[in-house]
Amino acid sequence: MNPWLWVVAGLVVVVVVGGFLAWMKTRIRYVVGRTSLRIMCFGMTLRQIPFSEIERISKPRREGALLDTVSWVNTWEPGHREMVVHVRSGWRRRILITPRHRYAFRSELRAAMEKAGRAAEEEEDWG
Repeated sequence: MNPWLWVVAGLVVVVVVGGFLAWMKTRIRYVVGRTSLRIMCFGMTLRQIPFSEIERISKPRREGALLDTVSWVNTWEPGHREMVVHVRSGWRRRILITPRHRYAFRSELRAAMEKAGRAAEEEEDWG
């Protein structure tokens, strides 16, 4: 068999797999639940962050090291969509996400966290 055929077949496989992975990146979604923030792809939860683990939410700072940041970016042009969720524990404590409307998403997340916090306080009162 001609060795060039193997080279061409290998390149085709690399291009197809790369294209599939690039397309998969755009399918990542962020869902604010009743008790946690979920990062999902095709209905499967890739990462779940309980509200009790979220320390704060901020815009990214470029001066920090990226070794402690997990990137769940779902666009090729993140620009003004970037938002960092700081968690209390774990090896990587910053999670970079890119919701379409970052300030509206932040407000939704904060409201859900407050609502979950009030519900937890009420449970403790009955406890």
